[in-house]
Amino acid sequence: MAIDGPGHGERSTTEFSEGSNPDLFKRAWEEGGGHFGMLEDWKESLSFIEMEMGPVPTGWWGLSMGTMMGLPISVVDKRIRIAVLGLMGVWGPNKEHLKTLAPKLERPVMFLIQWDDEVVPRDKCLELYDLLGTNKKTLHINPGKHVEVPFFEINNSIKYLDKHLK
Repeated sequence: MAIDGPGHGERSTTEFSEGSNPDLFKRAWEEGGGHFGMLEDWKESLSFIEMEMGPVPTGWWGLSMGTMMGLPISVVDKRIRIAVLGLMGVWGPNKEHLKTLAPKLERPVMFLIQWDDEVVPRDKCLELYDLLGTNKKTLHINPGKHVEVPFFEINNSIKYLDKHLK
């Protein structure tokens, strides 16, 4: 299941396609109901899946904006048993929510950071990782920019989810 984030995919606008602008993203995030609107979208999506397939082991895989959405829903919805998060920190339009919710996250987490991330400052990513409440967390840091997560980390993260969801 995937839901396009504000200003992305089918929620994209001409303004967004012309380049990255934090102010435009913040506006799109807030117009979409912000933090609380996103939580409702995901709760309804998980309920739909459950209605169609029955209860199934569920994990979250989301980097960058996927962490902006994934950390909160992983805290409030107990159906999510494990998460792969990262490329996000105490930063962005819902940074206060992330800061408040991170200590409440009790599920196992694999967290990825790119050392040379030009989008989300490394220190903000490390701050968010430190705030995670679970004692079952692993930190994976690699050289490279925001979109240069090595393929082996993507593969390892999928294996991590698979192992814990069986």
